[in-house]
Amino acid sequence: MEGPDRPWNDSRRPRSRRRGSPGEVEGRWREGGREACGLDRGGSPPHILRVPELPEVEIAGRNLRRWCEGERVERARVHDARILADGRPRAFTTRLKGRRVGPFTRLGKHLLVDLDDGQRLWLHLGMSGKLLWRAPGEALAPHTRVELRFAHGTLCFRDPRLFGGAFVGAPEEVAAQAHLERLGPDFMALRDAEALREALEGRRPRPLKVALMDQARVAGLGNIQVAEGLFRAGLHPSTPTHDLDAAGWRALFDGLHATLAHTLAATEADEVAYVSDGAHVESPFLVYGREDEPCPRCATPLVRTKHAGRSTFLCPTCQPEP
Repeated sequence: MEGPDRPWNDSRRPRSRRRGSPGEVEGRWREGGREACGLDRGGSPPHILRVPELPEVEIAGRNLRRWCEGERVERARVHDARILADGRPRAFTTRLKGRRVGPFTRLGKHLLVDLDDGQRLWLHLGMSGKLLWRAPGEALAPHTRVELRFAHGTLCFRDPRLFGGAFVGAPEEVAAQAHLERLGPDFMALRDAEALREALEGRRPRPLKVALMDQARVAGLGNIQVAEGLFRAGLHPSTPTHDLDAAGWRALFDGLHATLAHTLAATEADEVAYVSDGAHVESPFLVYGREDEPCPRCATPLVRTKHAGRSTFLCPTCQPEP
């Protein structure tokens, strides 16, 4: 079965019209990104299911720092114990009440919140989770599973689909509950392309997409960011890791950093909108979810394929098969 980033019913989506010659599209893309190509004007594909990946979790952590770092939890309340890793709401609320929160750390797709008594709060957004802030007296967000009340507002952990998680305990307890020991280094912590190569290359060559999605190798990258990074690097998802030379690893490293920076800049807000919310949200992506649309570089129709059971979007001209 395909994973959480799968697009919905793309057979119903009409084909997009051509937006200029290959040279015109390539030039506009280089100068101003997808918006300059006219590819984001009134029409991101409504079937794209954007779920939290590294950029969305990074934004959540930045928002937490701004909203409540150093503040004291006046009250903690669990509205649905299924969100808790250990299913123990009383222990969860008791451990949080009266504690000051921060600093905040992101490791891959996990958020870690240090508490002033040495314990740690672990949060994982799953497929549909968000951290939202509500002013005093303002109604909680729908599907709030956990609320943390501070003197100047309330933090809501909203998760309609209940694939996220939360837990409070000693750092070693948190690491065990969240299986943090299974994670590789966070992608943003890799110093250069050589560090990325060392993290991904094993004894046996693997397709680039499979290696990049392996959280035990590199933590934080998801289906969307991998597809976008491979497109920017001009690499096909099935390219074996052992086939890349130094220039290829640099292109991949730079491409992934570029798409992460672009997504952060395009989506950072108090509430990152997911298309699964039901609202029409413009897509910031160059290829993901854009099957049959013209490549923003060469105008070749983009294609959708599957790698390791996950949807991948690519340009067959810019990303030739190995």
